[in-house]
Amino acid sequence: MRIRGSVAIGTPKSYDSYRTIPVPPMAQYCARQLRETNDKFIWNSPQKADQPCNPSHFADLFKKTLEQMEGVRVLTPHCCRHTYVSQMQALGVSMETIQSIVGHADMDMTRHYLHVQDSIRLEAVDRFSEAFSRKGKGTFGNVLDYMDRVKSS
Repeated sequence: MRIRGSVAIGTPKSYDSYRTIPVPPMAQYCARQLRETNDKFIWNSPQKADQPCNPSHFADLFKKTLEQMEGVRVLTPHCCRHTYVSQMQALGVSMETIQSIVGHADMDMTRHYLHVQDSIRLEAVDRFSEAFSRKGKGTFGNVLDYMDRVKSS
């Protein structure tokens, strides 16, 4: 949080701000790394010893880190929230669960972060096409055959 323009670590603003955020096992090494070192933060403030770096310094370090990774597009740290929400949705996680994990008060904010991937759209169109196809049963039964039977009755 920021207090008068400075980064500070303190208690959350409200009771609703307290939440447990599940961390996937593949990312838990970050917490273990902090536990096993004398460092209090992953990136310390360059000006103030034993203090977290400010958001703009963090963004600079984040950008430099991504630039060193082949095939990774350089984005802002905030973009990670959009990516996380979009990837969770692509994996079939319900929007209510995603909302709970990311801590949004309402679903509209969660939807703001969602960017439906082209592969998800194409899969939806394929499922629709299969449902209305004459080539077989389709996921929802062969709708066109059913409509033909209704017309001829």
